[in-house]
Amino acid sequence: MRSLAFIGSPLGITDWANSVKEMIFQGINPFIPITQKQFEQEVDLLFVTPPTIPDSVKAEKVNDYIIRNRHYQQVWDIVNLYDDLLCKSEPPQLPTLIIWGTEDQIFDISGSSRLQQCLAGSQLLQLPQAGHLLLIENADAASAKYVNFLRTTTK
Repeated sequence: MRSLAFIGSPLGITDWANSVKEMIFQGINPFIPITQKQFEQEVDLLFVTPPTIPDSVKAEKVNDYIIRNRHYQQVWDIVNLYDDLLCKSEPPQLPTLIIWGTEDQIFDISGSSRLQQCLAGSQLLQLPQAGHLLLIENADAASAKYVNFLRTTTK
């Protein structure tokens, strides 16, 4: 049996969280950092408990953002075209699971209810103490929820 799962908040359902908007209003694109401090702010947005990243790796990543800035800006522009796409399209007729981190600072948890409304019959699980990158920071919990969903939908 086919199914669909959103593990982590998807693009195309809700606007950026206030934490992202605040940075943008300050003239900082949190996804295209051009200083080490901005890179650290990006990581802080993505994780509830940010990993320790050596300064040399941070410098390397920031340098890549600077060198490939035009590419990253083009991606950013495209991403912003799809802020509410999922509720405008025909919903899939598949068992659907939504797992959203309660501490997501990229797309606020309030978007999870909207996604569930747009996808009639979907199952919503709000994962506590979880941020935006569920499969990195909360892999065990998220995958256990997903496996359980698969077990119950294939019966």
